[in-house]
Amino acid sequence: MRLTPTIQSVCALFRKLERENYRVLHARNALHRADHFMNFCITAHSMQDHLLEYLGVVVAGGEEAFRKRWHLVPTVQATADIANETKHFILRHRRTKKPKDVQTKGVRRGRSEYVDIYEANDGSCYTNLVSIPDYFVRLSDGSKHDLHSFMKAVLEFWRHELACKGLKVRKQTFKSLSGYANNAKPSVHKKA
Repeated sequence: MRLTPTIQSVCALFRKLERENYRVLHARNALHRADHFMNFCITAHSMQDHLLEYLGVVVAGGEEAFRKRWHLVPTVQATADIANETKHFILRHRRTKKPKDVQTKGVRRGRSEYVDIYEANDGSCYTNLVSIPDYFVRLSDGSKHDLHSFMKAVLEFWRHELACKGLKVRKQTFKSLSGYANNAKPSVHKKA
């Protein structure tokens, strides 16, 4: 019996990663945004084990070449660092139990500007510039990314990796992606 009710394949896990991305980008509260971002990183890091299982590369040492190649990609390494720190609180060397340095340089809170789009009853649109809490990830190569660009790079990496292995991810409906009933788009507001 499977303990993960919605994850029956590596492609299903990728669709969960897309849903986590949606949740992060639409969270307006700093705490909720951070929580969803940690979940995104845990799911992204899980992609490795799920893909290795799909490929049948589960014997000791058999996956090492894959993991080494994946961890050369700074965004993939960052998801691993964040996921593992979330799980273990402090990363430690297995043998010495001393705190371990991670390759990712850090995650810092800040603010970013986004555009809210409003639709009037007559069909015309209005925009409003809003400043919301954001987080910035400084990668092992020194580059800095807001959550949107970071998660986009992670999604593109895993989509490409799956395609290279012959896996095509089905596009999910907006209702499935967002969790909103009747495909109602929460970012579009009616203005009287």
